[in-house]
Amino acid sequence: MSKRTRRPHRKPEAKKEQLVHWYAVLNERSISAEATDAREDVAAFSALHGIRRIRHPYARVDVSRNRIAKKFMDITTDPESALIMLDTDHLQPHDICLRLIEDNMPVVGALAFRRGEPFDPQCYVLDGKDLKQPIEWKPGLLEVDIIGSAAICIRRKVFMELEEKGFHYPWFRNLYEDNSDTFLGEDWDFSQKCRAAGIKLYCDMRIVPPHQDILWIDQKPWLMRQSLLIPDSTARLGPEPWFQEDNSKWAELKDSHKGETCIVIGNGPSLKEIPVEFLQKHSSFGTNRIYAIRHLEGFYPTYYCSVNPLVLNQFGAGMIQKYKGRVRRFFLASNYLRGNPIKEQPAVVPIQSLADNKFFPDPTLGLYEGHTVTFVCLQIAYWMGFSTVLLVGVDHRYSFEGSPNQELVAQGPDVNHADESYFSDGVKWHAPDLEKSAKAYQMAREAFEKDGRRVINLTPNSALEVFERDEWTSWK
Repeated sequence: MSKRTRRPHRKPEAKKEQLVHWYAVLNERSISAEATDAREDVAAFSALHGIRRIRHPYARVDVSRNRIAKKFMDITTDPESALIMLDTDHLQPHDICLRLIEDNMPVVGALAFRRGEPFDPQCYVLDGKDLKQPIEWKPGLLEVDIIGSAAICIRRKVFMELEEKGFHYPWFRNLYEDNSDTFLGEDWDFSQKCRAAGIKLYCDMRIVPPHQDILWIDQKPWLMRQSLLIPDSTARLGPEPWFQEDNSKWAELKDSHKGETCIVIGNGPSLKEIPVEFLQKHSSFGTNRIYAIRHLEGFYPTYYCSVNPLVLNQFGAGMIQKYKGRVRRFFLASNYLRGNPIKEQPAVVPIQSLADNKFFPDPTLGLYEGHTVTFVCLQIAYWMGFSTVLLVGVDHRYSFEGSPNQELVAQGPDVNHADESYFSDGVKWHAPDLEKSAKAYQMAREAFEKDGRRVINLTPNSALEVFERDEWTSWK
């Protein structure tokens, strides 16, 4: 039998403006069943989000890191491309690559703990001349001076800057002392080089991939050792796979409005022409900053939906305060809800966003955002059984300078929404991608029509021609 040969890695066939991220798993000679399952989950989820994998054979850890980094530099050109390296002896969360990428830092790692005694966190902060480990911390990003590499995300520009400042390949080396058999690992060496080059390091204290030993080592043993946590019977239990998340909140909504009519409210300028009394005629879906539109003061949609990270991170708390107890359900991005206690509220339903560009009739599998929250609402309305969906405020036209999906900073009054303060001075927002959202709308129309249902655009002077058109006055 001839020896199997691997195909060489090719540079991604992508447009210049398309940013491609890569991840690699550092192989071990023996991999536990739990870690294997987690690795498969990482691969499936990353593929859905366009994060590609660098494959490589087993080698010593420092050798593997250098070979992976070199291959990454050979197949990428964009300074913002990210390389995520994942150790196999950790139980990596399925979405760890996306979460580290979304931290948007030059170097950011997960919070990992030593495999054996004293089970201490593998990140260090300089306190005077001493490097100290945190004993207590808040969820979020912590700037550190040494970061462990159990799960680490490094942008291409970091390797470029290291080279420019005299820290040449290989960038990961074990550090031995003369007359001693002990050494500091390659993560210490890399961290020290970054510090010397002025590159900041961060640890995401929300991401904790347990370290494999007799038990999975996460923060619990460390906190027990500090007498900050009393051990219980769950200390040895690993986390459940991501696909086994409780879907009971979605299940109870299935066909809950079968045969009914609803209104999906966009927030375009034309919404000012729609009387509040009409919006109250049927069950409704409000989105994003609808609560900030002043002429709708006192109106509360039946359901609320938001998935855009810029909207939720800037305005999520205010939205929840405004609508709490006044809407039946909050449909919110699961990434925003991670670690947020409101996730446990019965009215809060997490949305798992997928990159697979199709209409998902079953949200328990996830939903495609379609470059517009309106498309998300259409998928939810389908699941809930609505037979007719009326669109208002979906103007489908914007005035902006920049590229589709680009993060912009608002300047002056907002001319793209029904209230000039919607996205006003200093607010961050994503430029729309009208072409891709129109394609998503077409998929929605086909799904509804195939099942004998309708989506009707009642928006005055709308530029969206995908759906059947009518006047809102005909539906009084």
